Amino acid sequence: MNRETVVVKDAGILVRVYIEVYDEIKRFDFMIDTGAAVTVIDQDVMRYIGYTPTDSIDNVYVQTASGIEPVLMYNIDNINALGQTRRDFRVISHKLPEKLDIDGLLGLNFFDKTTLTIELDLPEANIEVK
Repeated sequence: MNRETVVVKDAGILVRVYIEVYDEIKRFDFMIDTGAAVTVIDQDVMRYIGYTPTDSIDNVYVQTASGIEPVLMYNIDNINALGQTRRDFRVISHKLPEKLDIDGLLGLNFFDKTTLTIELDLPEANIEVK
């Protein structure tokens, strides 16, 4: 079980996410998105962490606010957030709006087989994952 206090901004509930990049652990800011079935990583972040379109495992379509769009799917070696580590973890890559100032969206697949509790006390949230 892990409990963390995080900041709630206009973009939503932001959490620190750690991804292994060339044998180093790098920190990113993701928003929890319980409306997203799959975790999304911004295209620029994917390039930064060393993934190219040729590394993708599939081409899929997703429903966004702008409509249905094609995206690439990847397996990420190691991603950690809220005390939870996922290995060989499936994500999609999509260009996120720069105005949000986030690196990705933690979707429902990240929370598979866990209990996610969010207690809001704006401008903070207490997140518990067990």
